[in-house]
Amino acid sequence: RRSSSARSARVSASKHRAVSLPRCRSQCASSFPGSVPALTASPPIVIGVDAGVSNDCFAIVAVYRERDRIFVPYARVWVPPKGGKILFSNQLDFNDLSTPEGELRRLIRLCNPLSVTFDNYQLHDMMTRLSMEFATPFHEFSQGADRLEADKALYDRIQQRNITHNGDPDLREHIQNANRKADGDKLRIIKRA
Repeated sequence: RRSSSARSARVSASKHRAVSLPRCRSQCASSFPGSVPALTASPPIVIGVDAGVSNDCFAIVAVYRERDRIFVPYARVWVPPKGGKILFSNQLDFNDLSTPEGELRRLIRLCNPLSVTFDNYQLHDMMTRLSMEFATPFHEFSQGADRLEADKALYDRIQQRNITHNGDPDLREHIQNANRKADGDKLRIIKRA
């Protein structure tokens, strides 16, 4: 248990309290490898994509829902090289699996997702091209109201132990490095400082 001085030290500069999310291993039920069907055997999925260039990661996550439980059969993270940037696409080979676009193309072909949801800020060009090529619906996800609603829903599901993932180490690390930031009745999930 942390001391109250340690908790006080985590108050952000904007005077919003940043509080740790529950540890994944104790809050996410069945979070062991093998507890989620392989991506190809899972029910229809939704793919979420969030881009970072040089100071943040780029991530693709696939999820599906059964009753009130969310399952995460797939997650992949690209980390920028030190002092460098993430290459979103290989202009000579858009199917290059070492790039986020190549991997997303593979997932769309493999799984025929219900939709691909993305933050339009850095992904407009890529998602516009992909939406013209694939029949899959593509949906923009704003960092405003949509994100506040989604962050709160994610936090509630973590608290209720209603998320099951495949044990992916990158996903586990990012969950364990997350805080919640309360601002009145709103909640955002942020990176731990």
